[in-house]
Amino acid sequence: MSSSNTEEELELIRSSLMPEESLQESETTPNQFTITSADSPYRIHFDVADQSKADAATLFQIKTDVMAREEALGWAQWVQEKVDGGWNEAVETGYPFYHMITTHFLPILQTNNVVAEEDVHKEPTLRETNYEPGHLLFTSHHLLSPTKRRLLNSLSSSLHLKGFGKVGYPGIIFAQGDLTDLEDFAKEVKSWQWLALKLRVLEPDKENTEKERQRRGRWEEVTKIGEALEWLRGVGKEYLLTDSGIGVTSADSKK
Repeated sequence: MSSSNTEEELELIRSSLMPEESLQESETTPNQFTITSADSPYRIHFDVADQSKADAATLFQIKTDVMAREEALGWAQWVQEKVDGGWNEAVETGYPFYHMITTHFLPILQTNNVVAEEDVHKEPTLRETNYEPGHLLFTSHHLLSPTKRRLLNSLSSSLHLKGFGKVGYPGIIFAQGDLTDLEDFAKEVKSWQWLALKLRVLEPDKENTEKERQRRGRWEEVTKIGEALEWLRGVGKEYLLTDSGIGVTSADSKK
């Protein structure tokens, strides 16, 4: 892997980390990196120096400060299985470490993240203000992290929002609900690490006739821009995406 590709891939990994997670390079061994979380005892170690190794599983390790031999062997077997089943596909993406880490390894750091999960599911404090319907739209370079996708679902549920996340490249996040709840949602989402996250719209929705919060949120995932446009078309908001330059064909742009 060239130095430029390495830096680009490391930046993609950094952008997928949650606020409590961090990526550090070894001070003694070049090209060896560790991902840690303030909420987990586990650490993810990976080596980007030599991808030509016959056994790619040696490029990844799961460690803790204190790990019994049986647990260490169990993690080594788990890593071997993930690499055997996914390394070749990851290499084809052009970003093998990013693909493997975001798909398989980062969720491990959520194992002991009990407090964070409880906080996300807490019912919002009842507000004395009247319900004011609104909507928001985020775009980002990508939305791939299983952690972010799970938290989007949890956060929208706790704030009684409905919407969707478009997974892949680019990432798209749309939500509808009470304007104050949407502001809380936006604040939380922006606190996570992203690559090129942009809040396109956060505004009242004067066309929405709902008078109160939904009893529970509803979150969906789509994988194609066409599916995102179809979802928005169903609530009369397709223009929010096309006005951002997404989903517009060259023929449309000439009209």
